Amino acid sequence: MILLLILVLFLVLFFVLFFIPFLLLFFILFFVLVLVLFVFVRL
Repeated sequence: MILLLILVLFLVLFFVLFFIPFLLLFFILFFVLVLVLFVFVRL
């Protein structure tokens, strides 16, 4: 039971560490896209 809990915890930790860079990258790309659109609208 405790071993299963530890395994689940490790999987969650791995999942979070694996997905945080992707989320950051997506956020940065979205921000750049918004800035580009803003610049095009101003022109």
